Parts: sequence; structure tokens; C-alpha cells
Amino acid sequence: MKYFNIFRSYIIVALVMLFATGCDRDLPYPIDDVKKGVVVDIYRVADTDGVIEDGDVNGTYKVKISIPWQQGDYSHLDYVQLVGVFTDLDKKVTTKIVKDNIKPSDFENEISLDMGEMYQLFGTTGLPQSGELVQITTNAVLKDGYVVYGWTPETGFNNNAQAGWEVGDRKYSVRVRYPVVCPLIIDDFVGKATVIDGSDDGAEYQITTTKASDTELIMIGFLEDDVPVHIKFDPATHTLSIPKTIIYPVYGPYSNFAVAASGDIDACNRKLEFVGPLTVDQGSFGSFKWEISMD
Repeated sequence: MKYFNIFRSYIIVALVMLFATGCDRDLPYPIDDVKKGVVVDIYRVADTDGVIEDGDVNGTYKVKISIPWQQGDYSHLDYVQLVGVFTDLDKKVTTKIVKDNIKPSDFENEISLDMGEMYQLFGTTGLPQSGELVQITTNAVLKDGYVVYGWTPETGFNNNAQAGWEVGDRKYSVRVRYPVVCPLIIDDFVGKATVIDGSDDGAEYQITTTKASDTELIMIGFLEDDVPVHIKFDPATHTLSIPKTIIYPVYGPYSNFAVAASGDIDACNRKLEFVGPLTVDQGSFGSFKWEISMD
């Protein structure tokens, strides 16, 4: 079966990396030059807008910040800045400080964002256009004046190495994304569609989608099989999720061949993109990307 070789390769690569890892603890830089920073978590407040509608700066946009417990002591932190990272249609990136001097004593407070004011800060002359992206991250300003930047042109977003940290009932977040989107109408995603299947070297095939509810579709024909696969839409963020679905209870010597994924909704072009692993009870074949375009 077509995923067997992928599964074997995945295990072999993992073993090679394990045995190739040395025990040399020498650092490639002087330890005295290492600066102790602060990891800041930022997340969207529940039940507030997670997207910007094309041509409209109105909406309810709120974030909160916290210090993950894994950080430990952060008494050397003076204050936090909120930084807007704006990507225009030409992929040019502009950054501006949108909120300043947020003290640790204020971390429990919700922080409101005014998209109209931010667009003026970014130097744009018109209203939001679909395809633009606003992201909010943080700078940590230490008491000695040192700034731990949340985003730089050279490295992009900081602290991605902490992505697996648990913060309450969610994952640590280095940024909040606000893409500019078209209105989401689930009926636009009902009918015939074409899949580009990253798990099968980009093979293309047809599927059919039906509407299960105002926020859920059912795919028939995904992975070229007739098992119904549900897609759940989140209208607040224009994202989607596919709950774990068993495609084959028995798959050669393996059991419970399944897919689970998450991704984004492109309402302007009636496209869905999602990434996730193909798994069996015995392990994983790796993670793959799928693209769906409505016919």
C-alpha cells in the first residue's frame, strides 16, 4: 500500500537522528553573552473577532497577554509592548508599536485593538483588502533596557521553540493573526470540488461536499474513499478542523488508518487548505497538506 514506504522512512530517519545526536555539551558561543529573556504569551479573547472583513475596520478585537508558568522568574521584566505586523498585498511587511508600557500588573486585563487606528499607523491609505494580514505580537522590555523583540526581519517571529508549551487548556501562542477575508458563506463550499493530495505526490481527484450544519461540511471521496469526513468551520477565525476520522479499520498489518487536520478557509476564492497526520495505532506516516478548490 502506498503509505508503507513513507512509514518505514519516517522510522529510519528518526533512528538516524537519534544515534547521530552527540553528547558534546560545548556551546558555540560564550555562556556569559547569553541574555535571560522573558517568554510572553498572547492570545485572542474568546468570542471576539478573529478576522477583518474586506473593506471594514469595525469589529471587536481584543487580546490578553500572560507569562507561561514554564518561564519561571520574570522579575527582570519591566513592561511589554504590543507590536502590529502588517503584510500588504505585495508581501511587504510593516511593523508598529500599537500599545506601549503594559506592566505585569495589567496582564489580567483585556486589551482592545482599534483596527482603524492600526491601519493609519501602518501608513495605508484605504480600507482593508482581502489578502492582507495583521498579526499582533509582543516585545518584552527588561529593566536594564534590553528589548526581546517579538518579530524581526531576519528571524520572523520569536520564541517558536516554545510552541509546544501548555498554557492552561491551550498551546502557547507567540502571535494573534487577523487575516483580511471575504464574508464566509458555507453554501459556497457545497458541491463538487477538486482535491490536490499532498499525501499522494500531489495527485488530483474529485470529491463531493454536503452541508451538515451552518458550520460543518461532509466530504465524500476524500483520500479516494467513501467514508464521510467532517470539516468543521470556525467563522470567527476562518479556520477549519477535521476531527480524527478512521478511513480503514484494517490497513495491511496496521489498524485504524486515520486522518485529522486543521487549516484555513479562503472564502474569496472558495478554497480550503489543511495540514495533518495520517496515523495508525502503530504510529504515523507523517504530516501532509491538502488543498480543495470548489468547481
